[in-house]
Amino acid sequence: EALRKIYQTNSGECFEAVLTIARESGHTIFLQDRRKRRIVLMGVKGNVDTTEVGIFLEESPGPQTTVDIASLSTTAKEKVAGVIFKKLDHRFKSLN
Repeated sequence: EALRKIYQTNSGECFEAVLTIARESGHTIFLQDRRKRRIVLMGVKGNVDTTEVGIFLEESPGPQTTVDIASLSTTAKEKVAGVIFKKLDHRFKSLN
């Protein structure tokens, strides 16, 4: 099950913020697709190098962006979500 937060921002700004946070945190950006609003990270410390964590964004009117973070590895998902959500919380207003 994905970890989810909703932010008061458009998906383009949120997408760029997530990419910046991921790079600053030392994660490898394995895939980035702006059109489909998805990012796949690898290189999560404490996990196998090939563990993938997906970040999916969905925009709603408002503008609001839902950010879902998912992985088959619970620890990798929680580590990435902890960093991404903490920094997004400082950048955008959280709606949940």
